[in-house]
Amino acid sequence: MDILANLNHRLTVANAGWAPCYGREEAIEEVISRSPVPLPEDYISFLRSISGGTDFELSLFVDDTKFQIEIWSAEAALEEFESELEILPEEDYFRHQVWSIGRDKKDLVYFYAEGKEGFGLYSVEGGSTCIDDARKVADTLTDFLVNGIGIYVPVAYRTDVAMRVYDIAYYGKATYDIDLEFWKRTTPIEIPFNGKICSLDFYIEDASPMYTQIQYGLDDFGITLDQIQDWQLEHYQKAAAEQKELFDKYLKNPSDVMKRFEEEIIEDFYEVRENFLEDEEWSVREFGEEITEKIRTADTREKILDLVHLKELTLATNQIRITGACDYCDIDYGVGITLDGTIDVGSVEMIYR
Repeated sequence: MDILANLNHRLTVANAGWAPCYGREEAIEEVISRSPVPLPEDYISFLRSISGGTDFELSLFVDDTKFQIEIWSAEAALEEFESELEILPEEDYFRHQVWSIGRDKKDLVYFYAEGKEGFGLYSVEGGSTCIDDARKVADTLTDFLVNGIGIYVPVAYRTDVAMRVYDIAYYGKATYDIDLEFWKRTTPIEIPFNGKICSLDFYIEDASPMYTQIQYGLDDFGITLDQIQDWQLEHYQKAAAEQKELFDKYLKNPSDVMKRFEEEIIEDFYEVRENFLEDEEWSVREFGEEITEKIRTADTREKILDLVHLKELTLATNQIRITGACDYCDIDYGVGITLDGTIDVGSVEMIYR
C-alpha cells in the first residue's frame, strides 16, 4: 500500500509545498544493510517516496493541532544511527537492536525493535536507551500512519483540554501549561508601583507537577493519585504550603513589599549610573541619546522608577519574581524576594533562586 496516498485522516503534511520525492537509492540501500534489525517492506517503500528531496524529514500535523510527527529520510536516519554509534557505549541495546525512524514534538523517538510486545514500531522519550521504558506504538508503519493505530496527541497540544479553565484552590481560576509546568491566572494581579497601579500577568509555578497533572488528567504518568508514595506527597505538600505562605506574606497586601522593591531598584540604579556616566559615548552607542539623557537626568524617585517597566509576576515555590524591561538594561530585568526577605534586583538571570 502507498502510505503517502493513504495517510490517516488525522494526519496532514506540514512541509509547505511538499510532494513525494523519489531518489537517493544508494542511501536507502545503506539503511537496509546497516540496520541491526530487519526492516519491513512498507517502511522501505515509504523511505523511497520521501528521501529524494532536500527535506531531512516528512513532518505530519496531527488532528487540528500544531503537534507534529517527523519521519526521517534515509540520509537523516543514517545520520541519527551514526550519532548513536558515537555517543552510546558498545554494550548499549540501541546500538545493536534498534533502528530509529523519527521523532515527535514531545521528544518521543520512534524506532523498530524486538520489544516486550514482539517486533514492531516502538517509542521512547529522547535520551532513554532502555527498551523496558519503550511503548509499542503499532505493528507496522502502515498501521501507524494509515490505520491510525498508536497516534497520540499530548494534552499540551489539545486546545480542548490545554486551554480549559480550572478553578485551582487558593489562587482562583487559571489555565495550565503542561510543558512549562505552571498556572496562569485568568485575571491579572494588581500591584502598586511608582504611584500607580500596575496590572501584571500572574503565573503560579506548580509546586507538584506530577500530582497536578494526574489530578486534572493532564498527562499520563502510568499511576493514580493513591499510588504516589508518601514521601513524595509530603514533599509536594511542603512546597505548596511554603508557596501559600509567600503569597500570604507579600501579595495579599503588596504595598509593603513593593516599597521595598522600589528602594532596591533605586539603589541599583545609582550603582549602574556611575558606570554609564564614566563612558557616556559607550552609553549613547548602546542605548541611544534619549535613554542616556534620561539616565543622566533621573534625579527623582519617580524619574528613576519610570525607567523600569514591569510585565509579569511569578509566584514560585521559593521566591516571588516580578520581571519586565528596563531602559538601562539590554536584557530582561526583574526583582525577587524569598520567604526570609532576601531581595534580588537586576537581570533576570541574576535574580532566579
